[in-house]
Amino acid sequence: PEVEKTVRWNVINQSTSWSDPPSRRRRNALRDYYVDVVALIDRLRFEWFLEQAKNDYNTARRNIQEHYAMVFRG
Repeated sequence: PEVEKTVRWNVINQSTSWSDPPSRRRRNALRDYYVDVVALIDRLRFEWFLEQAKNDYNTARRNIQEHYAMVFRG
């Protein structure tokens, strides 16, 4: 007759579980990936934002940050 073999072990929360073996849990675990993004704009684009802000540098800079934040968020 065929015998089914199962093993019981502790999982992360210290309770016992009839679950996948630890090696499978590691392979199936989702990983977080972090990506750093550097965004640059050319002078012509900056001058356009500056013109829209009536030559106020701080307003133009804030508008650029808001614009590209929306672009990168989707």
